[in-house]
Amino acid sequence: MVLKLALAMMLSRGLSRIIAFLGIFGVCIGICGVILTLGVFRGFQNELKRNILSSSPHIVISFVGEEKKVRNPPEFEKVLRIESYQGFIAYSGRVMSVSLRAMEDRDIIKHFGMSLEKGVLIGEGLMGVLGAKVGDEVMIIDAFSYPPRVKRALIEGSFKRGSIEQDYASVVLKPALAREVFNQPLIGYEIYLKDPFRADRLKKELEESLGNVAIIRSWMDLNRGLFEALELERRIAAIVVFIVVIVGSFSIVSLILTKIREKARDFIVLSLFGMSKIEIFLVVFIQGILVSAVGGLLGLILGLSLAEVITDYKLIKIPKEVYMIESVPIEVGFFDAIISFLGAMFVGAIASFLSGINVLYLKASKVLKDG
Repeated sequence: MVLKLALAMMLSRGLSRIIAFLGIFGVCIGICGVILTLGVFRGFQNELKRNILSSSPHIVISFVGEEKKVRNPPEFEKVLRIESYQGFIAYSGRVMSVSLRAMEDRDIIKHFGMSLEKGVLIGEGLMGVLGAKVGDEVMIIDAFSYPPRVKRALIEGSFKRGSIEQDYASVVLKPALAREVFNQPLIGYEIYLKDPFRADRLKKELEESLGNVAIIRSWMDLNRGLFEALELERRIAAIVVFIVVIVGSFSIVSLILTKIREKARDFIVLSLFGMSKIEIFLVVFIQGILVSAVGGLLGLILGLSLAEVITDYKLIKIPKEVYMIESVPIEVGFFDAIISFLGAMFVGAIASFLSGINVLYLKASKVLKDG
């Protein structure tokens, strides 16, 4: 009885129907905004994570003492031994500070899909900055020795790994060539896993086997600051947008108060026919809940639909040279969607409760006199 009456009043012709549609529209837009905002941050974070996992090592070992043999269990996809040096590369008057990574030919073939004779491989970004091309001769410089040592080397190829550090600041060469220019290297290993999300567990096993002679970091350690900053930004954005939803939901109060004034005579008549004040309160309360529920569901549908369209057509473009990705997909998490909907329902319930209280104070004499 109460539910039927609430529906009849909400959908009745005239101002009541307009008020109901305005409330539904406001909640719908608010929930859609929350869904898209959370989805953009989640999508950006996940896309960066995928880019990092595809282009960077999952575990990095740096020896600070005597080098120990690193085992190769089934969880490892590939293990690369690298001698690292810091130096400069020069071409046609341009000089760049770079990280030189000396690797055996079998590891170069395994990692880059090409072999080296006596030259170097450089990142495509670095080659563009230098203005060089494959076949040109560059100078490798150790400016930290006295006198500085210089060695000419041929660019035999280039690579693109999708990482600024590798594409714009790395040079790959064989250990024999590196030792002609540099002194003591920093020896380490880069490990790529079949399942990157097991990196922390495998890192602990490596720490136990190698002891204090090595510093071991997982991809999560290397990028922890980035992901923590992104997560903080996502939460702040979600709070700001949800505050907007709260403001929009509380507009239900003013809309329902307008409806109460319009239907005041009807409420008085219902009370004269024996309907209790609690039942009249529930009629108003249920209308507010229905507005929040319908608006929330429509907002979810609209938000998820827009997320699919934006992702499929890559509408959110970002500078690839900065972020190494061309566009941001919108990925809506199930938990985010449920929390957004329940949040709108909770705020709508409070707004409906505050509105419904007003109907308890209607007085027949005043309403009939004013009416």
